[in-house]
This record gives sequence, C-alpha cells and structure tokens, in this order.
Amino acid sequence: MTILLAQSWFRNNQPARRDQPQPWWLGLLLVLFLFGCTPNPAADPVAPHPDPESGKITFDLEKYPDISFVFWNVENFFDDQLTHHNGTADAPYDRMFSQNTELFREKLDHLAQVLLKVNDGRGPDILGLAEVETGSRSVEALRERLNKSLPAEAAKYQYIQQKDPEGGRAIMTAVLSRIPLRGFRTQLWGKRLRILKTEVDNPKGGNKAPLILVVSHWTSRVSDKEGSGRAKYGDQIHGQVRAILTANPAADLLVCGDFNDDPNEPSVRGHLKALESSQELLAQNPQTGSLLNLFGAFRHGQPGTHYYSGAWYQFDQIAVSPGMLDKKGWVVVPESQHIVRFPPNLNKKGHPLAFGSEKHKGVRGVSDHLPVGVKLRILPD
Repeated sequence: MTILLAQSWFRNNQPARRDQPQPWWLGLLLVLFLFGCTPNPAADPVAPHPDPESGKITFDLEKYPDISFVFWNVENFFDDQLTHHNGTADAPYDRMFSQNTELFREKLDHLAQVLLKVNDGRGPDILGLAEVETGSRSVEALRERLNKSLPAEAAKYQYIQQKDPEGGRAIMTAVLSRIPLRGFRTQLWGKRLRILKTEVDNPKGGNKAPLILVVSHWTSRVSDKEGSGRAKYGDQIHGQVRAILTANPAADLLVCGDFNDDPNEPSVRGHLKALESSQELLAQNPQTGSLLNLFGAFRHGQPGTHYYSGAWYQFDQIAVSPGMLDKKGWVVVPESQHIVRFPPNLNKKGHPLAFGSEKHKGVRGVSDHLPVGVKLRILPD
C-alpha cells in the first residue's frame, strides 16, 4: 500500500516539461518517509525497555490468579549520574546520589526490601511510581535490583513506561511491570502535568481488553496552598476518563497516584469524581466518568500513607472504573486494597521513615510515603 501511494504521488507530480530530469529521488524519499511514519505497534521503539537478562519465565496467570498492583511515591528517586538540574529542589538530590553512589545503592536496597515482601515474596506484578528523576536510569536500576533477588520461580520484571512531563520539577511518574505494557498506547495527559497513561496487556492474550492504567502525582501543598493546581489535575484526569467511558462504558481503568489531598477533599471527590461508595457509583451512568475510590473510607485520625506535623493523611490513592466491578475482564478483588507497611519504611512509631536528603542524620528509611496496593483478577469475557 505504501509503494502504491508513492507511485500515485509520483504520477501526479510529473514535471511539466518532458525534457526535465525525472525527480526519482523524491519518490524514494516519500517511500522511506511513509515506511518510517506508519505506526507499527509490533515494532514499538519506545516502550517496552525489555530487560535482556529477564530469562524465559513469564507471568503465569493459572498459577498466580491474583495480580498484585502497588503504587508508591518513592521520594526523590534520583539516579547516580549528575544531570545538573536547574531546579533548586532537584539539585541537592542530583548531587547527593551522583557524588555518593553508595547512597544510591542503599536506596535501591531499601526499596527492594519493602517491595519483595509484597505478593508472597514475588513483589508486585505491576508497580506505579512517583517522584522518579526525569531522564534517569532509576527505574532500570530498580528493575535490575529486584530481579537479582526474586525467587527462582518468579517471573522477572521486564517492562518500563515513563515520560518526562517537562513540568516545574525534574520528576515524573513511571510504571515497572512483569506483564507487558503497550508502549504505543502510552501518553501524558495534559500539558506539563505528571499524568502518565499506559495500557497493561491481558495475560490471556489474543484480543482481550487491556487494563488502562493512569499513574499521577498532583501538585504539592507547599506550592499550591489553595488547591487550584490539584483541582486542575482532577479535572484533566476526569475529562479523559469520561471520554474513554463514553466510548466504552465497560472499559477497565485504574487511576492511582499521590493526590496530595485526602479522599474527601474537593480535588478528589468533586473534580476527579472519585466516590467512596460503590453503590453510589453503580447507580450512575458510567458515561459520567465517575470512579470508585478504594481508599475513600479514610477518616482523619486514622493511619494513612503520609504523616506530617502530627497528623496522618491519605494522599496516596487508587480509584477504578465501574468496569472493574463487573464480572468480566479485569476486576478488583473485593476488600483487597491495603497500605503496605513493612520496614525499613517504618519508624518505631509506625510512621513512614524517609530516606532523606544529604543532610539527613540517623537511620535512613525509604520514603516519606507508604505504598498502597490492591489485588486484581482477570475473569472470562
């Protein structure tokens, strides 16, 4: 088809004078251009970031019917290469890890210690990450560190998706998975916003519907005291979700992130339209774009995922579409949502234990946030 289009173009663009040299090279250039620009999902150059040492063990849905998903804000996860970031918030971490590579190894070790306690020692099957340095090898290094310590029978981590939103800070969201990710379907939602959308292949293969996964990191309360930035994040995600569900009300979506607001606050409930009650959600038309917030029952005073100035907050949340509550395709295992509480990410009081800056004194933890997780299953269509 490409060659026929090129031939047609060439016939319709002959020079007016027959004694002019035939511009054959223009037709050749057009053929090369069309071949290079035609989308080819099977040869996606960007996304999989496959691990060449991943081995032949693949994800076994029959042996492990529950799919473990975890989201974690991993607190300034910069790599060991100096990048010279201009932002004043980024430069100290860029410098710290690049000048003290043993700290980078310690950070990786601490991350692995927590993650490999999840899912019966196999680690989460799909991992959403926030506060990853843009343009870094951080996620690749984490993949290597996890694979090094996995049980012999566990499938290796292979697939990575990440994109630089070119926002205020040099940080982004990312996905690390042992289940294939559709790189050609990966995109950022919004301008200069940390909202990464990708798709997770259905391990059953064929033309089975994928899981649409959205990993986000909303504006900090430090820079956005009034909440308008977080409302913008909620509006942006809701608009995209509503468009997807208008086209396909049964679509399976999972939206997660560090929202920097609790579940009952306007940015989450009003703008994202993430509801606490499944009954309330299912009573609505899916085309409204509303979601079920699996952590919507959080109340002030309860242990959450972030502890600051003497108070708990549930900033880290997972929300799902109505399609995740039906009895086909990707579904949420009821009541499986949980906060991941393992050392070395806990201090003696049970609060998140941060890894800290270069000025940190005492024992280093992992992150100032605790991860959140949920179990998923794939049912027959």
